[in-house]
Amino acid sequence: FLPRATDGDLGYLSGMCMSHSPYVSDQMIDLDLGKITNASRIDIYFWALAYPETMTLMTSPDDRDWSIRKGNFNTSESVTVNSPSGDPLKKISFAWSDYPAFRNLLVMMPNGTRIMSVRPRIGPFQGFYLADMKVYPPRSREAMRIRVRGG
Repeated sequence: FLPRATDGDLGYLSGMCMSHSPYVSDQMIDLDLGKITNASRIDIYFWALAYPETMTLMTSPDDRDWSIRKGNFNTSESVTVNSPSGDPLKKISFAWSDYPAFRNLLVMMPNGTRIMSVRPRIGPFQGFYLADMKVYPPRSREAMRIRVRGG
């Protein structure tokens, strides 16, 4: 399911990947850009009906030395959008004026993070439904192709 995190498909059944429970351990997706590059923006799309209250965004030049770019950000800062098929999504974007150089990007849902459920009748959700992530180089409208490595 992990390749779904970067396939450009925002559909609920066809394009999302789901994490395990954040009540058991940290949940994360590590994106490998293939080489050190500068980025101006990242967009994260997730299912609007069940999403984590907070997430952390980290970068690394070598998959060893990590820097927190945005720690425990509140997902209420996201905007509601729809997929082409009408699925309700949340989109959160981070723009960087310093164009950080990194190879790896880690999005983490820390252990114990509360899952926000918009429709309680669906039932308690134990995971995070990630639709897509896009990383943009400086002055570009096209997202870079990235590979996902486990999480």
